[in-house]
Amino acid sequence: MKKPSKDIIQKFYENKCDDIEYQYIIEYLNSLDKNDLNNFLDEHIHKLENDELSIEEVQAPDFKNILNEIDKNKTGRTRNKKHFPYSIAASIALLIILSVYAIYFTGLFDKPEKIKWNEKITKLGQKSIITLLDGTHITLNAGSKLRYPATFGKATREVRLEGEAYFEVAHNPQKPFVVNTGEVVTTVLGTKFNVKAYPSEANIKVALLEGKVKVTKNEKNNNDEIYLLPKQQMVYNRKTKRESVLEFDSRKVIGWTKNLLVFENDELKDVLVILERAFGIKLEIQNKNALKKQISANFEDESFWGIIEVIKYLTDLQTKTIVENNELKKVIFYKN
Repeated sequence: MKKPSKDIIQKFYENKCDDIEYQYIIEYLNSLDKNDLNNFLDEHIHKLENDELSIEEVQAPDFKNILNEIDKNKTGRTRNKKHFPYSIAASIALLIILSVYAIYFTGLFDKPEKIKWNEKITKLGQKSIITLLDGTHITLNAGSKLRYPATFGKATREVRLEGEAYFEVAHNPQKPFVVNTGEVVTTVLGTKFNVKAYPSEANIKVALLEGKVKVTKNEKNNNDEIYLLPKQQMVYNRKTKRESVLEFDSRKVIGWTKNLLVFENDELKDVLVILERAFGIKLEIQNKNALKKQISANFEDESFWGIIEVIKYLTDLQTKTIVENNELKKVIFYKN
């Protein structure tokens, strides 16, 4: 199991973890063998000795009062932070070990409730509408996966997305709504926005329709926060790890939720990817020179073959089909 980041460990000590982070810390400690657990604790003892974390700053659940009591009994006076006895640090290490075992084996402390995740996967050619318990509505685009807890935690409402989804978030200022795509995290209180994060695509896009969102990059040593206003879209490039903020056409970005496809000087290769998702039919081009042909067209509730005929007209290409078991599997574009 991957070691929690320094930021999460620090949040744990300061009692600022959300439910997911807290459970991850506990599961990580529980997964360690004796030697690894000792090494982990030794590392944090040295931090205490070097005054990187004082006893007043340790606020992890159920620890602070006990630590203060140890401090009082050991010193009998107000402690000088620069002369923190190793014996107290060792006592803290022992306390953490006993606490972890207590959580799982004796029930001394409350065991964090294991989070049950629901998962919705849409196939190519399929969309899905999901309503969460808090009233949030999510439209999941084709070829996407959404994971969401059966019950939200106390601090946040977090979901995890691969692909594309349009969110209409129920307002709750006490519990932010978080969309985690891995590289990018979007945080809101209540708003309407679209997130596009297909693993196969170079860019992650967050487009805001209403309200206000905060977007952060899930990278080490990067605490930059980007705030979007309505009609602004953040485009994050996975390769360069850079982002830009641009205005956008709402019809083009969220038209898919209403069976509206808008193309404005889009390259044919990108158009075909969108059509494959929308209709679940593989599209292929034999003439590679045609991949960069630009397409400008709007299709509203248009049939698959109606769109194919328009593309043939705009590109001067012909098509042939591949059928398996009386079902259309692929359309191939070629040049006469």
